Amino acid sequence: MWRRLGPRCHAWLPAFQDVLLRQTLRAAARRSPFYKRLLMDCSATAASIRRVSDLPRLGFFTEPSDLRHDPMQFLAVPPNLVAHTITTAGTTGKPKHTYLTASDWRRLTDLVALGMQLSGITKRDVVHILYCYAETDWVVGPLLETAFRRLGVPTVQAGNALPIEEQVRLMRSRKSTVLMGTPSYLHRLTEEAQTYEPDLRSLGIRRMFLGAEAWSEAFRQYLQQRWGARVYDSYGMTEMGLAGGTECDRQDGLHTSPYLVFEAIDPDSGRALEPGQEGELVVTTLRREAMPLIRYRTGDIAALLPAKPCPCGIPTARISRIKGRSDQMV
Repeated sequence: MWRRLGPRCHAWLPAFQDVLLRQTLRAAARRSPFYKRLLMDCSATAASIRRVSDLPRLGFFTEPSDLRHDPMQFLAVPPNLVAHTITTAGTTGKPKHTYLTASDWRRLTDLVALGMQLSGITKRDVVHILYCYAETDWVVGPLLETAFRRLGVPTVQAGNALPIEEQVRLMRSRKSTVLMGTPSYLHRLTEEAQTYEPDLRSLGIRRMFLGAEAWSEAFRQYLQQRWGARVYDSYGMTEMGLAGGTECDRQDGLHTSPYLVFEAIDPDSGRALEPGQEGELVVTTLRREAMPLIRYRTGDIAALLPAKPCPCGIPTARISRIKGRSDQMV
């Protein structure tokens, strides 16, 4: 869709986000107890927010501790309309919960499907999903399955608990062409799989999508050399609905979701940074029914890339790859 629209998309996408932002602020002020209080305190300023570029004028951030303390205060719909709950692993303390309505989930899976389609995945592929399936509220696997089902692309729900020998056998028997998983598991798989298949290129994997952990360009070259596949970074976190952005074939920055607005700030002062300057990413969700988030501090360090069209044709804003954490957590 975006590639067909070409340059026109670059013209209307900012205006589209501006409209969604105004709708988000109005809905949050009416329906979310947490934001009703915050926006009431700055009602005059909130009413003057007309564009994405106006967001810093709100003067507040949503902190992870706010969400961790009482996620139900963020809920903007009756509890019976919550269709999906996504839960963090709790690596930085008490787990945080994100709630989605059925419409939120459908919009999210449609977006993932579109992103994967734009990344070159077709019905001729077989996607081997290596994300954990053991946790009830860890829904990366089901999210990907639903998205690929919409595209008519077959999947292998392998998870990350199978013996490596069994993973290799599945790749051969199911003729997998795409691997999706965490960098740490892909490293283990690469090292141990060579015991059962010395030439990993013979398995026919052509693309790999990594997420959930930071990794280096040297690691990309290592995987591409061993598997003979193109390796792409992706970014997301529970609070933003998992799907934040992914690389295109140029492997030069991550195209972000049109339903997310990113800012980069100085993590100490909160001052907004210019494109190209690395700082802490702050995200505002658009068109989220169950649980809107406004200026949520992610703790992830990256830069907004200059707003110029990418040769791939995808018009959404881009961010650099994640460089680390503002709290220096590994």
